[in-house]
Amino acid sequence: MIDQRVLREIVTEVEKLPDDKAVEVLDFVRFLRSRPEQIYSNRSSKRVFDEAKATELYAEAANEDRQLAESGISDYASSLNSEDADAKG
Repeated sequence: MIDQRVLREIVTEVEKLPDDKAVEVLDFVRFLRSRPEQIYSNRSSKRVFDEAKATELYAEAANEDRQLAESGISDYASSLNSEDADAKG
């Protein structure tokens, strides 16, 4: 649960913003809520960034990204070859 003092301070600051910036704050809050909690650990009831977990998640994502890029390159190469064949007629 959020500390009421912190909540009041957040509300006070957001109220000073123009509407478009307030919407950005709302988007950011929604983003924070959607992030995987796996990269945080609870130490003394505080959320603390866990670098080892973040590194592990990054490595998993990097592997998936590499696989997607490699399959994308194959598709791209095929389309170039097809265009070359069409150009030669």
